[in-house]
Amino acid sequence: AILSCMILPALMLTGGAAAADLIHENIVIVSNDDFTPDNGVVAGAGTKADPYIIEGWELQFNIGDGITIRNTDAYFLIREVHAHSSNAGISLYNVANGRVEGCLLDNNSFGIYVRDSKDCRITNNTFSDNYYGIFCWNCASVKTDKNVFVDNVENVYVPTKSEPWERT
Repeated sequence: AILSCMILPALMLTGGAAAADLIHENIVIVSNDDFTPDNGVVAGAGTKADPYIIEGWELQFNIGDGITIRNTDAYFLIREVHAHSSNAGISLYNVANGRVEGCLLDNNSFGIYVRDSKDCRITNNTFSDNYYGIFCWNCASVKTDKNVFVDNVENVYVPTKSEPWERT
């Protein structure tokens, strides 16, 4: 069962291309203006109907985070990314309108770290061998569903300051 959880996202990431073609350095976005191709954006306009899309990358950053998005309210989707061996595979700080779907997050301190954010959705991801799978602090309207957790120390951490938190 564990093997199948880890193989499926890896197959989605490759999309028939060589894995080496999909490796990306860490991605740091600190404003709406930073959603650019250099920061891994492959499509989108930042609207609800056409969100910025960061997709198909493998990120390994031993110091720091694989993907950091801060201080944004543009709509974005992080999809089918493999982030591993980082402080946080994906870090969302003071963001609104973000989605993370179909990602593999393994061997990080935090699979996904969400702080001071709202209206975000974390769906269909696999969290494996992280300290925290999802860490959510001081957030509003963060929804999670259909995520798989394997061998994390703590799967989900949500202090009472984070309301409403919806997990299905």
